[in-house]
Amino acid sequence: MMKKIIGLLVIFIILIIFVYVGRIKLAAFYNNQGIRYYDRGLYAKAILFLKKSLQIHSSMAITHYNLANAYMEGKLENEAIEEYKKTIQLDSAYISAYRSLTNIYLSRQMYKEALHFIRQAEIYAPSDPGIKRLINDVYFEYMVDCLSKGVDSFLAGDKQRAYTLLNTALKIKSDFAYTYYTLGYFYYVDRNYDEAEINLNEAIRIDPGFYSAYKLLGDICIKRGNDEEAIDKYKTAISLNHKDAVLCNDLGLVLMQMERYNEAIVYLKEASTLDPHNANIRYNLASVYRDNGMFNEAFSEYKEIVYYQPDYPNIHNDLGDIYKRQGKNKEALDEYHSEIRHSQYKLSTNQSDVFILNNLANAYNNIGDHSKAEKIIKNVIALKPEYQAAYLTLAKIQEDLNNHKEALASLNKAKSLSGSRQLNFIDRDMSRLKKILSQLVGKLLYFDTIYLKNGRLIKGLIKKETEEDIILDVYIGKSTGVITLPRDNIERIVKSSDIKND
Repeated sequence: MMKKIIGLLVIFIILIIFVYVGRIKLAAFYNNQGIRYYDRGLYAKAILFLKKSLQIHSSMAITHYNLANAYMEGKLENEAIEEYKKTIQLDSAYISAYRSLTNIYLSRQMYKEALHFIRQAEIYAPSDPGIKRLINDVYFEYMVDCLSKGVDSFLAGDKQRAYTLLNTALKIKSDFAYTYYTLGYFYYVDRNYDEAEINLNEAIRIDPGFYSAYKLLGDICIKRGNDEEAIDKYKTAISLNHKDAVLCNDLGLVLMQMERYNEAIVYLKEASTLDPHNANIRYNLASVYRDNGMFNEAFSEYKEIVYYQPDYPNIHNDLGDIYKRQGKNKEALDEYHSEIRHSQYKLSTNQSDVFILNNLANAYNNIGDHSKAEKIIKNVIALKPEYQAAYLTLAKIQEDLNNHKEALASLNKAKSLSGSRQLNFIDRDMSRLKKILSQLVGKLLYFDTIYLKNGRLIKGLIKKETEEDIILDVYIGKSTGVITLPRDNIERIVKSSDIKND
């Protein structure tokens, strides 16, 4: 009896083993069928057979992994994520599942989740080069995402968020030079030049060939009035990238401001060669030719610009000035009128464009309509009180109106807006005006005397007489002013020439 019971138990155990082995074989069969359909690109059928396999045997990590891959190919990403996670639950060392999860979260820009799974993979495969590359990829993309969002926030005006995102980017990857450069640029725009300089120098420490960082350091030197230091920075940047037209152009402009015209021409010609269709660079080259007295070369460059862009800002004023210096007054007037026409057309769409208004005021002044020019430029100053070019234009208009004292005051204001930069042409113009005023004061040793009907008298130098008015330079302090007296108020005039002749 006992033997019979033992025999039955053995048969039962064998039957259980047979059934279990059969289930595994059947699950394996469905799994293999699923893989065959997957390889043929029939992902729906692959999913069907792989799910059947798991219904029979749900503890097969490889089947969950295969099903996850089929879901991915079938664009069922959420389902794939669940299967990859089940794969890891069944086999914590399943590296491919970690990689797949990392890539999914990376594509979704869910960087913290991506880092979690790839760091788990690193525990089981610390020396796997593929894992190390993927870790670097996640950190890099995470950093780039923060950097990109930071730039967007800065441009949108949310500067606090921008700085936070940039600093987060540095925490993620502290050896990326471009992040320091971008942070330096933010500080530069915000006029925090000390912080900008710190970050730009860090960018250069990480990447000594980062020429853009040297360029921006040069820009900071310009803002601080350190033109010589700016030149050194620009030249270093050019030595690292001699094919950058903007670098050559900016260096040329600094040299032009310093009146080192021959050097400026070298770099501006190089910039024009590198970017021959850039009208702005060509205009700068023409202007330095003009300032260096090379009028034929300047004229040629200006005309080339006009051929392609007749309404280029202020170019007709520049051409008019050259014609005037050459004694070609008709041609000069034609150019000034062209400037007026183009400026008025542009102002029809934006009446508050101070740059175009300044050009218009110059043009009117050059054709002799000084009062209109003065009215326009005073409007410009009202719109933008710190616009240096407007005060230079106003000084020119006032000098043409023989208001030398006012012209000197306008030049002084323009100089104050230069900061610590030395602009020699302003100093020269101020010295010239002071000399004129000194000569005028000397002339007033011999006064014209105007006796008014109210019993008062005014002494000065008659500038102009009309049937209705007398215009008189009068002595005020150590300078002069201009007054207009109606003839109806004048009793008699005693001129200095009469006194001299006596």
